[in-house]
Formats: sequence, structure tokens, C-alpha cells
Amino acid sequence: MGAPALDDPVAELDVLRRAASKVPQITVLFWIIKVMTTAQGEAVSDFLAVRYGPVIAVSLGATGLAIALALQFRARRYVAWIYWTAVVMVAVFGTMAADGLHVELGVPYDVSTPFFAISLAVISRSGTRPRRRCPSTALTPLAGSSSTGPR
Repeated sequence: MGAPALDDPVAELDVLRRAASKVPQITVLFWIIKVMTTAQGEAVSDFLAVRYGPVIAVSLGATGLAIALALQFRARRYVAWIYWTAVVMVAVFGTMAADGLHVELGVPYDVSTPFFAISLAVISRSGTRPRRRCPSTALTPLAGSSSTGPR
């Protein structure tokens, strides 16, 4: 099954609905777990680099990330252990990327910090650009909703 046609708002809406069903509800517990996964990512990255050296550590981190993302992309709905494994592996590999720039390539933090901040801003902005309006006839009410759509 390929990506939806760019001119098919119904298909785009289906993709958005499916993606939204694959993430947890954002609550205080979500943020607590997110902070813990970030800390775990830092600890695992450092442990692997010290124990096995940077080449093996990055190989393990990249493999773990690839497997976790493959599982997440294949999931049809939110599955806690798949989602949080992917989040942890993003934290592990993200730490490795930042450490690799600084430790292995000698890029100072005062250069890498604005680089990552600007990169995130550009990527975030590109994902929030206004798109064509989806016709209201393509929208269906959520299960349990009393709305029947536009009148």
C-alpha cells in the first residue's frame, strides 16, 4: 500500500487518523515516561560506548533504532511496548549522534547546539505548513459522537 495521492484529501485524512491511533494520549504520565526514556537513552548510549567502543555502540544503536522503527511503522494501533521501545531507541541513537559530533568529530557544543535547534525548527515548520483544505464531506464523526456533520 503506497502513500496517498497528493490530491486525495480523503486518503490523507485516513493516513492522519491511522498515525494518531499509534501514539499514546498526552498526559502528565506521558511526560514523566518521556523524561525517563531520555535519561535511559543517555545512560544506554554511554554504557555501550564505554563498554564496546563507539563503532560497535553506534552499530548496535542504529540496529536497535531500525528494528524499533520498523515495528512502530508496522503497528496498526498503539502498542505500548512498541511505541516506548521506539522512543527509547530514538533517545539512545540521538545521544550517540550528538556525542559522535562532539567527541569523534570535535564539533564544539556551541556549534552543535544551534545546529540541532535550527534543524528542529526547520523540520517542525515544514510539517506544519498549511495544506489544502479538506472538504467537510470527507470528515466522519468520531465513534460515539452525536455530530452528523455539516448541515
